[in-house]
Amino acid sequence: MKREQWERLKTLFNGALDQLLFRSKSLTADYLSGRKTIPVPKKRRRSSSSIKITGAREHNLRNVDVDVPLGVFTCVTGVSGSGKSTLIHDVLYRNLLVAKGQTTDHQPSQSYGSAGEAGACKSVSGAHRFNEVVMVDQSPLARTPRSTPILYLGLYDRVRELFAAQPEAMSQGLTASAFSFNSGSGRCERCSGTGFEKIEMQFLSDLYVRCAECEGKRFQPHVLKIKLHDKSIHDVLELTVHEAIQFFARIGERKTLSDSLDVLDEVGLGYLRLGQPLNTLSGGESQRLKLVRHLSGMEGHAPSCPKNGADSAAPSRTSEARGNLFIFDEPTTGLHFDDVAMLLQVFQRLVERGNSLIVVEHNLEVIKSADWIVDLGPEAGDDGGEVVGVLRQQRIEIMVIGARADALVADAVCIDFVGMGLVGPRMRMRARQREQGDGGAPPDHPPRPAISASSVLYTLRLPVPTMPPSGGGANATTYSLMCRQRS
Repeated sequence: MKREQWERLKTLFNGALDQLLFRSKSLTADYLSGRKTIPVPKKRRRSSSSIKITGAREHNLRNVDVDVPLGVFTCVTGVSGSGKSTLIHDVLYRNLLVAKGQTTDHQPSQSYGSAGEAGACKSVSGAHRFNEVVMVDQSPLARTPRSTPILYLGLYDRVRELFAAQPEAMSQGLTASAFSFNSGSGRCERCSGTGFEKIEMQFLSDLYVRCAECEGKRFQPHVLKIKLHDKSIHDVLELTVHEAIQFFARIGERKTLSDSLDVLDEVGLGYLRLGQPLNTLSGGESQRLKLVRHLSGMEGHAPSCPKNGADSAAPSRTSEARGNLFIFDEPTTGLHFDDVAMLLQVFQRLVERGNSLIVVEHNLEVIKSADWIVDLGPEAGDDGGEVVGVLRQQRIEIMVIGARADALVADAVCIDFVGMGLVGPRMRMRARQREQGDGGAPPDHPPRPAISASSVLYTLRLPVPTMPPSGGGANATTYSLMCRQRS
């Protein structure tokens, strides 16, 4: 980070929470106080087709059958260890790869299916209803400093062409290849254009130190003397995404460069430098950069980007109609409230362009924004692995009839969402339970369903209310819920 950028950073607040809420220049305070919020979508999409998973039994999954809708934003929820990643990553994603005949550079997870084999199930049908299946996870994009954001997005070729077209470069016979730090005659010979030298450690991770010859600038001195509107190739690579958008727009490259970088700024990565090594990015940053590459490819902003999966530019009408299936695994990890808001806007854009979206997530802001929810549980490990509920989100009104707040446990809650889209094992219950407060179920009442506390919280998007006991004894540890659709 440049010296002037460090100088702009400052501590906005240091003190008690109640004092933070009144700070006007803090995004964190804005969200905590409610001055800024992520709105609930006014409309929910409906799906006309789906992928059907039958008999999933990988790891702790208990012969799970579930339909995952296409053309909508689907969120897979549940406590940690309930089987979310196993169902979506191992069973759905890997079986779809086999069905589509796709290959992937996605590295197998250390936690799930390290052998890279498809998860055990009877069948996964519906692969013909979309074009490509794309896993956008938080695995590292690179393990060396050789790759950078501008190179990964396929925009660097145009930058090199601009420098090669300068009169001083043409007079010296410098072509676009001279401005490449991965090959060509213009890169630093000592560090081979990386700007760093690798020091191998026998029992520790390798270290990278700044190159003593080029001082981290990657290029030889005669190449660095070539200027594009008073900036050398090193100066351009040191620009942040936000600065680069303005710079390229000023020199008439808005359509070829600025528009593609705009998408990167929209997902909250405007602070990245164009030449920042990808091996320095966090998992969340890497995931959002992958998302931008796919989104730019669909919008045709990056024609020089390698054609892999959804990255090909200008999709055909058939491709637009069917779209791709994108899978994200906890994309909000490490993100601020405001970053989540920007990420959700990009998610909605993906779906509006005819794609399908599956997100494994715990974040309530993401869950409330989804069109469809698949909740796994009721608990973790051997007590999980079941589909607790499948819900098409609607605006609902809930009335809680006396109980203690700590009573929201797996066998103490019965809800009836019949007619509201909820389908799950042992879930078709009567809307009224224990309405009289006698603690007993009606004679014709079926067994209580296995509903986790997380399921109710996620589905209803409401905090657990603190209610006084209603009668004591067994009745004091029960909730009675009545739900009806709000007009």
